[in-house]
Amino acid sequence: MTLKDPTHLIWLDMEMSGLDPSINRPLEVATLVTTAALDIVAEGPNLVIHQPDDVLALMDGWNTEHHGASGLTAAVRASTIKELVRRWYGVTAPPKKTAHRALDDIKESVDELRWYQRHAFREALDPAVVAEALAAQAAFPEE
Repeated sequence: MTLKDPTHLIWLDMEMSGLDPSINRPLEVATLVTTAALDIVAEGPNLVIHQPDDVLALMDGWNTEHHGASGLTAAVRASTIKELVRRWYGVTAPPKKTAHRALDDIKESVDELRWYQRHAFREALDPAVVAEALAAQAAFPEE
């Protein structure tokens, strides 16, 4: 079986913050390639897409409940940190247990952020680095 086959099917699924594309945004996108007989040839990418809190605040009750219960909302908030640390430092946090229970998901997200704090952002704990960052921030104009 060759990877370049005109009979292969490409599957794409997106999880959105809602169904109205004029105000809602993608939270996750995943792809899969199968043969015509539906045998999996390739998986991925499966990407969580960071969205600002104002986008997440527009989610209706169904999306808030289901994306919260699945852990996707927490993953969206953590995805930017995870991706930057992977790209900049070449390290990845330990995998989550994926219990998919709301309280467990929150606790796992906190544990993950602690891991990043200890292993990726150690320098930021240096008072001189914090002072430098605050000085740089003060130079930015107010929006």
